Amino acid sequence: MGQRVLPELVRYRAAADRQCEGEAQHDAAEFLRLLLGRMSAQELLAGRSVSWKVQSDVVQASHVDRLFGFVEETRWECKVCHSRRSQYGAGRILALPLPPVDERSRPCAATDLYCRWAAAEEFALERAVVCEECGGWKTTHVRQRRVCTRPNILVCQVARTDCANGDVLRHLVSPEEELSLPGVGSFELAGVVYHSGERLAGGHYICVSKGPDGLFWRFDDLTFRRSALDIGRLLMRQVYLLFYTRPGGTAVFEGMVEAPLLSGGAGRAGRGGAGVGHL
Repeated sequence: MGQRVLPELVRYRAAADRQCEGEAQHDAAEFLRLLLGRMSAQELLAGRSVSWKVQSDVVQASHVDRLFGFVEETRWECKVCHSRRSQYGAGRILALPLPPVDERSRPCAATDLYCRWAAAEEFALERAVVCEECGGWKTTHVRQRRVCTRPNILVCQVARTDCANGDVLRHLVSPEEELSLPGVGSFELAGVVYHSGERLAGGHYICVSKGPDGLFWRFDDLTFRRSALDIGRLLMRQVYLLFYTRPGGTAVFEGMVEAPLLSGGAGRAGRGGAGVGHL
């Protein structure tokens, strides 16, 4: 018998990363991270990049960052001396936490998940954080986070893995067709990836994408059809990746490092420092 020929798309998956070779299934979010990382690396090698200031570091941002990149601000406040500081980091996929397990039957919107991710959280006892103003001792801190630049494409990952046992969490998630994030702005839903199965690295993935006709179309392996259900009520326990686009988004590279931070006072408290470029 002749050797089985792999589908062309499967053969090209290794271009994202060698671990993606073969027919084995992979976590869609992890594959997307690897793919965007490889694409960005190739853009940098080709010289298609600009300097992008993130906190005190100047990094090279590619066209991948121009499309998917955003800056995340993390604010810390010491509960002993009340000093404050801000840290900045660049990202391409925003991982949003789910509510406690006992709330899994209560539908939550993407905005709810973002607010949960951004909410104030106390770090005490074994989670205490070093405070330089307190002489380098570990003290209780409060952390808050926010997205402080507005990407052209915002990819949100619903964090469905239970960190305790690795099980897939099946909370109800209802994507909004128009997402409005406090202090960030509005986005329009372009597509959703759904997962069914016991493991995110296995099971079955399908997607729903908005077509040029403004309607949502469902793609499942080789079949596709117009989605009959409202996107906010479709397979709510299987929503995994959300793709939002920025109305009026720009493909102009030059404005990337000049635009100011969005509102919120980043970098003003305590020792808060350098600004960051807006994609």
